Amino acid sequence: MPIGVIGARIMAASAGYTLYEGYACPGRNELWSVAVSILAGGLDDCAQMCNSVASCISFEWRSGHECRGSSSCDTSTMHHFG
Repeated sequence: MPIGVIGARIMAASAGYTLYEGYACPGRNELWSVAVSILAGGLDDCAQMCNSVASCISFEWRSGHECRGSSSCDTSTMHHFG
């Protein structure tokens, strides 16, 4: 089960995820980085991408920018960026 939504510009978490506002995992978005412009469903589409990849444990959503999937970003590797 994915651990959460990580990012500084998120107002709400998608269903089934925990929001860690102001946090990120630099260098740990090894699964994908997709421009938000191709995700018509926004945050929920990003969550569905993570749900569809067995190794995805978290994703970062940067509203207006991108969706990033990770197999290694968790609460022990997050950094606060205020």
